[in-house]
Amino acid sequence: MSSASWLKIHGLAAKKLTIMDALSMAAIPHSSTYVPVLDKHVVSKVFDEVFPLAHVCNDTNKMTLINPQGVKLNIYKQKVEQAIKSYE
Repeated sequence: MSSASWLKIHGLAAKKLTIMDALSMAAIPHSSTYVPVLDKHVVSKVFDEVFPLAHVCNDTNKMTLINPQGVKLNIYKQKVEQAIKSYE
């Protein structure tokens, strides 16, 4: 089995254990909306304080706001440790 095939089956991405998977529970997409009266795209600033971190995807240039207080890193850490043990 090639490394690429093995990673597709057993890698962290295959097991949904990437950092973005961990952050997904505390993230919301953030995009602009066209307002015809203003004739421009606008973005809401409502979540700026609640979601102080932002991630922009290189492929799509879409922004996701992240609330670091809502991330359960302990659970993510346990799942990653279990995955590492399964590799041994």
